Amino acid sequence: MIQYLPYGIRLLVIFTVAAAGAGGAVAAGMPLPWMLGPLFAAAAVAMAKPKVFGAIPVMPTPLRNIFIPIIGLMIGSQVTPQTIMHMGKWWPSLLLVIPFALVTQMISYMLLKRLGGFDRATAFFASSPGGVVEAVIISERFNGDPTLTVVQHLARISLAVTIIPLLLTVYVGHPVGSASGASTPDAVNPIGVLDTLLMAAAAFVGAYVARKIHLPAANMIGPMIASAALHSTGLTFALIPTSLVQVTQLVIGASLGGRFAAVDMRTLYKSVMLSLPLIIVSLSVAVAAGLTVSMLGYNSVIVGFIAFAPGGVTEMGLIAISIDADPVYVACHHIVRIFTAVLFLPLIYRFLIAPRQ
Repeated sequence: MIQYLPYGIRLLVIFTVAAAGAGGAVAAGMPLPWMLGPLFAAAAVAMAKPKVFGAIPVMPTPLRNIFIPIIGLMIGSQVTPQTIMHMGKWWPSLLLVIPFALVTQMISYMLLKRLGGFDRATAFFASSPGGVVEAVIISERFNGDPTLTVVQHLARISLAVTIIPLLLTVYVGHPVGSASGASTPDAVNPIGVLDTLLMAAAAFVGAYVARKIHLPAANMIGPMIASAALHSTGLTFALIPTSLVQVTQLVIGASLGGRFAAVDMRTLYKSVMLSLPLIIVSLSVAVAAGLTVSMLGYNSVIVGFIAFAPGGVTEMGLIAISIDADPVYVACHHIVRIFTAVLFLPLIYRFLIAPRQ
């Protein structure tokens, strides 16, 4: 038992650091505080390289892997019968998400490959329009550099959640998003025994089947598809409890932050500089999408822009609420964007990008 004491102390240290980062991010009003706060805090520790019993305290990879299926369950739980009903009404607008997301992806991929000198896998998944966790998991599957993928996504997210609300605040003349004081409903539904069993089955069966048919990032994509099937058919309306969501984000964020042990300031500066043209591309494509949506008569330019903007579902939903736009319309488009990134981009890379190497 004593031989495991150093390991346990390092684990306690990194959890304390991650919790402090989350608390600071919540107090500062940061978007995605339970993931970005621990990520920043763990990254600072990793780059400082302190030694606790001879090793840098980092979040263990096996622990992170336990929580990965929960990410899939969380994404899948967004697809409810109501979502399907709305998607049936907005399907032409929703279908536009796919080409616009792919255009953003391919332009960003070429910029990262040529300007950044990234290898194909890292450039492709570091420019993914999906979330950072999903992109890193899939990038690892195709032998991309997970550290560069994390840094690039972190720089993009930081710029996106800073620039987009500022631009819209100037446009509408008042604070929007988190700064407006808008909030989303608490993501907790009472979850009973049957709901718990269904969600657990979605995690285990989904991951097992996904591995059997060789889906990329099977431990996330399998549970995501299974959860979406359960929620879209109304078999369960249960959402992952807020406390579990927070712990999952904390573990994932701290795990990603730990990868910064291999990052120097030059690489970090380079990633931030590369993010500037990427965010310009993303915002330009979002404006074009907003204009297209408006011309087709599905919504206004500003709402179309929010629906296609490269921000997270939560922050873009808050922005929609704060300008009295339709948050369901915005959320549906971002859900399709995430599903496109998680389901289709690995296939595009496998059959179109990888064979050219």
